[in-house]
Amino acid sequence: MHFIRFFAVALVCLPATILSGQETETTPPATEKPAAEAPAAPDEKSTMQKASFLLGYNFIKNLQSNGLEVDQESLMKGIQLAMKGEEMPMAAEEIDSVMQAVQAMVQKKQIEMQKKQMEMQAKLAEDNLAEGQAYIEKYAAQADAKMLEDGIHKKVMKAGEGAVPTKTDKVKINYKGTFTDGTVFDESKGEPLVLGVSNFVGGFSTALQNMKVGEKAQVVIRGDKAYGMNPPPGFPPNKTLVFEIDLLEIVK
Repeated sequence: MHFIRFFAVALVCLPATILSGQETETTPPATEKPAAEAPAAPDEKSTMQKASFLLGYNFIKNLQSNGLEVDQESLMKGIQLAMKGEEMPMAAEEIDSVMQAVQAMVQKKQIEMQKKQMEMQAKLAEDNLAEGQAYIEKYAAQADAKMLEDGIHKKVMKAGEGAVPTKTDKVKINYKGTFTDGTVFDESKGEPLVLGVSNFVGGFSTALQNMKVGEKAQVVIRGDKAYGMNPPPGFPPNKTLVFEIDLLEIVK
């Protein structure tokens, strides 16, 4: 997300033992550790049983993921024939024909799945936009709510007295972003973000250009003024966003 900075920090703390190197009455004398035994060699039969299971499982799951239903009886006949070391009964021309037909089936299934996903995405976007519009209509009815433009509303939580940033400025802010149900999807957590005003998502940039340094405001951005139909991966389309923005300074 353009206005969001994620920090992934993994801290692993291990206890450390500091030894003085001097033996005392409470320090037992060092003893030589026995050599570690070599790990037992894997059982070949057991390993191949597991490998065969994985091979069969993954093969079937791969076909199913492409929308194909396996004929179990025919599959087992083919496996048994190969295990016996017998020749392939199908001619090369027939094999090519079958593989081409399977490829065509896979492509058709993929197109159907993509179409279904697009339809579901469009329906979700429509529902999200309607839900957001209903939320904004209630929000706009509040006496202290101000409309910046259609789909973007703001309430001042703390007045500011500084300058108003322009689209070409860089600003330092603290922020918290939630959905209309209050679910937090990102926040600065007291670690200010410095970024150009034009680098924020549209409605967020508009809000900044209507704030004074020192001001803290709540801003509601309808989905089509935020990420619209092309949100980041895993983010709902046309989802209305609610922000608390604390404009700390214009960075020169």
